[in-house]
Order: sequence, then C-alpha cells, then structure tokens
Amino acid sequence: MNFEVLKVRIIELIVIISRAAIEAGAEAKELLGLNYSYLTELNKVSTLDELLDKVTHVLENFIEKVSLIKEKKKILRLSRMREYVNQNFTQRITARDIARQAGLSVGRALHLFKQETGTPLIQYINKLKVDYGKYLLLNTDLSLAAVADELGFFDQSHFTKNFKRFERVTPLRYRLKYKPEL
Repeated sequence: MNFEVLKVRIIELIVIISRAAIEAGAEAKELLGLNYSYLTELNKVSTLDELLDKVTHVLENFIEKVSLIKEKKKILRLSRMREYVNQNFTQRITARDIARQAGLSVGRALHLFKQETGTPLIQYINKLKVDYGKYLLLNTDLSLAAVADELGFFDQSHFTKNFKRFERVTPLRYRLKYKPEL
C-alpha cells in the first residue's frame, strides 16, 4: 500500500475515533484541538516507524480520555445514589428507586454501590438508620416504638435487631448508658 494512502486512512480512523469519543461524552472542543495537532503531526511524518509511533500515541490518548469519562460518569452515578439514600433513608427505599436515580439497571446499581462503598445497599441504609436512631435515643424522649417508626423500620423488634447488629447492644441499654440524666 502506498504510504500516503496509509496516512490518509489513519487520519480517517482518528476522525472516526474522535466522533465515538465525543458520543461517549468527551469534550468536543478539547478533542478538536487535539485532532488538529495530531493531524498536523501525522501529515509531517515521512517513515512508517514514525507513523506507527504517532498513531500509538494518539490511540493511547483517546483511550485515556474515554477512561476518564467513564470514571466521571461512575462517580456521578454513585453520588446520585448516595445523595438519594442519605435524603430518604427513613422512608421505604427500593433498589429500583436507587437505580433510577443513577440511570442504571437494578443489578448494576447494586453492584456499583457495593463495589464503591464496600457495603451492600441494605446494610448501608440500615447503618444510616441506626446512626440516626442513636441521635434520637440520646436527644429525645421518644419511645423505642416511636423511634423505630421514625426511622422507617417495620416495628420495634426490627429496629432492635438492626441496632444490636451494629452497636452490639440494644437501643434501650444504649439510651440508659449514654443519655445524660437531666
């Protein structure tokens, strides 16, 4: 194949890759500037080794840009899920609700949540509830049943079971031990 024809084909390939990167979410302005410099450099190349070196550099740069985009999207999705959970943990939250917030399937959302937090979603929610329950136990005179209801647990027994799982003590014992006497 003629060397000049090969250069033209590679330039066409870079344009196609650029479009794909932009569709994936890369900044068009940034890529267009890079493309101009890449295309100028490729046009000056006179040997096959130089051409291969430049193409390798261009492809590595595109891969890096797309990887950064994917990471940013993942962080944004996780942030949306966490924000939703943190604002609604006292209500009935389903995995479907959380997946919807991130624009993911239920399975993917649960996997991403556990992968990034190290904790399954339900355990994360229950920990938030227990932490808020500790606050309520120490700063209000609500009954245990009222605290359980406030936290969105099915009943006092469900609250006690979850509280004990995280704190290794029942809510009543926790209140008696840590609540200052007035």
